Amino acid sequence: MELIPSKDVRAFMQELGREFTDAEKATIIYNSHENRTERFKELQKLMETTSDLKLKKEIQERFDYESKMFDAFAAARPDCAYVLCYQDYESRYFRMITEGYFNNLEAARKSGLPLEQDYHVNKVRIQTTAECTPDGDSYECFGSANYDENGILEYIQSDEVDEKENPQYNDDERQRFESAYITIPHPFKHGDVVRNVVTGGIGVVYSWDGRWDRDKYDTYLSELGWASGYRDTGMNVDMMDEYGNFGHRHPSPLELEFANLTKEDREYEVMNAASELFKGRGGIEELQMAIEEYLKEDERKRIVIDSIKR
Repeated sequence: MELIPSKDVRAFMQELGREFTDAEKATIIYNSHENRTERFKELQKLMETTSDLKLKKEIQERFDYESKMFDAFAAARPDCAYVLCYQDYESRYFRMITEGYFNNLEAARKSGLPLEQDYHVNKVRIQTTAECTPDGDSYECFGSANYDENGILEYIQSDEVDEKENPQYNDDERQRFESAYITIPHPFKHGDVVRNVVTGGIGVVYSWDGRWDRDKYDTYLSELGWASGYRDTGMNVDMMDEYGNFGHRHPSPLELEFANLTKEDREYEVMNAASELFKGRGGIEELQMAIEEYLKEDERKRIVIDSIKR
């Protein structure tokens, strides 16, 4: 797997002569978008080659716990069923749809393959009518497994394993590799138009001037009773969806590249207007007009497609 998907961040780190330690590599691998099998394969390689004894121990503890969770989740029970469900990405609000009930995990997993998209399997205890909750729920969920479109396990969680067995249970200071904070050098500044190379989304960097005050941030979190972790490495980026709406996201710098849009790109006018607004050189009206024109292009395409079909 590519540790640093972004070519711009790779180049920037090379200029600085910065390399990740084995512990930092483990944190990045564990939190990457790769499926569970791929992530664990890379962690296994790292565990076998690193000289960091603390890291070796933590990775093995993670493997042991994940194995215990999978075994508990996969163990069929006479009072439980495996519920296959998926999100309807064709609907604007991504409705969750139930596809079927199964008496074993493998049957549910295989039945999700024809969907040709990612899907979920929940392990639930079927309840009697008398046990139903006031809101009408008729089952109690014991855990969930997420699969990609190829039926490869991406994530699993089981309430049948005591949470105190989780190696991270007492890691309030985020000292373990799974959630440790790491510094990721990057070249992005406030107002830059960037593309997420993992999701394909485009957005504008918000309130980031490249001068990260780590001590000040730690003090702020400490006052709240929190500890900084890997999620805090995410950048503030306002991403645009297909409807022209901007939403606040926190992608890792490792996933971002300069979008380098040209006038031939459909998003160019909108993102240029948004960038200028963020930099204090543009206005809301210019951005609104660009979004309206962006949406008109969709309507023009729909009219052409409809005419061809007729």
